Amino acid sequence: MTVRNDLCDLPDAAVAFLLQYGPAMAGAERDEQAGYVPSFCLAKSRGTVYDTFMKTPTLPPNYIQRSLGRPALLLVSLLIGFFALCQQVQSATDTPDPGAKPLSNTADGQGALLSITTGLYNSAFGFDSLLSITDGNFCTGVGAGTLLVNTGDQNTAVGAGALLSNADGENNSAVGAFALFNNVSGNANNAHGLGALESNVDGSGNNAFGKSALLENVSGGGNTAIGDDALFNCNGNENVGVGHGAGFLITTGNNIIAIGAGVNGVSTQFGEVDDSCYIGNIYGAVISDNAAFVFVDADGKVGTGAVDANGNKVALPSPQAMLNEFLKGQKRVAELESIVAQQAQAMEVLTAQLKEQAAQIQKVSAHVELSKPEPQIVNNNQ
Repeated sequence: MTVRNDLCDLPDAAVAFLLQYGPAMAGAERDEQAGYVPSFCLAKSRGTVYDTFMKTPTLPPNYIQRSLGRPALLLVSLLIGFFALCQQVQSATDTPDPGAKPLSNTADGQGALLSITTGLYNSAFGFDSLLSITDGNFCTGVGAGTLLVNTGDQNTAVGAGALLSNADGENNSAVGAFALFNNVSGNANNAHGLGALESNVDGSGNNAFGKSALLENVSGGGNTAIGDDALFNCNGNENVGVGHGAGFLITTGNNIIAIGAGVNGVSTQFGEVDDSCYIGNIYGAVISDNAAFVFVDADGKVGTGAVDANGNKVALPSPQAMLNEFLKGQKRVAELESIVAQQAQAMEVLTAQLKEQAAQIQKVSAHVELSKPEPQIVNNNQ
């Protein structure tokens, strides 16, 4: 089995490393002429050209950021770890020096700030950190491969592979291995945690705090995910997930709020509904009788009291007062039902009496008819 070094152009030590660990741990694809070629190296023919790990990568116009695929991430990690190990075993006097950099820039690590020309106030610490930046400003990369192809301004990446694919996106912050890994042109994103916003390409204004938070988001913007796996599958806009796995089933919905661990943000009856809100541990929960109603006004403000247009407090019934009134009403209804029952019974008695009287009248009438004398005829001719 061989690795096509002409395709990858990796150092001999890296080739040996790939031969031993690459195919088994990251998978390999067969080349008909030269045996096995690591998946990472094949990215060259699909759009990304890496001359060496110490040279600037070239991005053609039809560059597809996700061509590496997730299986290759492991191999990227292996490569990064391999080079880091190579540097660690070197003596202190033999550590690669990135060389002098323009004023106000700081670099430490092989290939760090390799291409910098006129950019200002950039700091790169780690192998190939901020490798491609030329005239960008105020960027910070800490960790191998951070902001590898970045040319934008004011980006911060801490953790191996964080913002590795960022090209011209600006004002992004990524803390955690592979956070915002695939971001190309998205702006003002904040990702804190392993794999947070890993798939984001051009979405902007997203906030992800937690492992794999907003992991599948590609183009959605204005989302906020707080908690491991929060809004994991979301690719919509302006959604909020707070809690472990909150909003896990939201995919393309917009302005959906899911609060609570495991609150998935989807209705069991209506499915994924825009502009909806889900809060856990409320339905079916028991409360004391010393409670107050929660009201919502047209602005979405919630509270237990109310005021009129002049700011004067408006008396609102408490749950206990309403319960008392309800119980009074129930008692009154019971009393009325009892009265109605009594009246119905009296009506039945009266009806029976009337029927009896009618029967007696009929008997008397019949007797009178029988007691009448027969009519007699008088002869007037006598």
